[in-house]
Amino acid sequence: KHDHTFTAGTGGEYKCGCGLTCYHNTIGDDGKCTDMCKQQIYVAALTKSDGSKTRYKTFTDAWSAAIENNGSSLKLLCDVDLGRTGENAALKASSGIFTVDLNRFTLSADSNSGVISVGNTAKLTVKNGKLTNTPTRGDSSITCAVKVFDGYVELENVELTGGSAFGEQNCSAIVYNGTLNITDSTFNGALMVYPDLIGKVEPKITSATLNNGIVY
Repeated sequence: KHDHTFTAGTGGEYKCGCGLTCYHNTIGDDGKCTDMCKQQIYVAALTKSDGSKTRYKTFTDAWSAAIENNGSSLKLLCDVDLGRTGENAALKASSGIFTVDLNRFTLSADSNSGVISVGNTAKLTVKNGKLTNTPTRGDSSITCAVKVFDGYVELENVELTGGSAFGEQNCSAIVYNGTLNITDSTFNGALMVYPDLIGKVEPKITSATLNNGIVY
């Protein structure tokens, strides 16, 4: 007898070294296998405007599907770390109208350009969880959680954390253009508003905890 240790196989199944194989015949609403391996199989679920639902094994696939389906709602099923993305934002939206329900989980990345970057005509609502940029190097202040170049972003009950440079917290969000509506959210780094020369920036704060103030 032994405690089974399951590792992912090439076909999506999970195997123990003893030969026992789990094919995830039953998966709960939380995205976890309820058979033998108990692993997290799906990390997000998308509900389209017509009520149909699809579950995804990677958050980037779920994000792309949400952009393509106006009026959809994307729900996180577990903590998701998107890893190191360098100079690129981990997630980008330049079109689409959708909601991201973090579902009390944390969406994180190590990015010089933000966890989420929004521009052009995108309209995005993020609610109920944490957005965290994780770098601890001496990077510039753009290691934020949310960057708004244009469009519309609404934050409801979200805790935002930027990267830390030289031991100090960077900004949590940067707005260059467009609208940022904030309700019941916490900013562990500064909220930075840098209006560009040709656009219009509208930061609107209904209720928030600003632990590092506003830079305008």
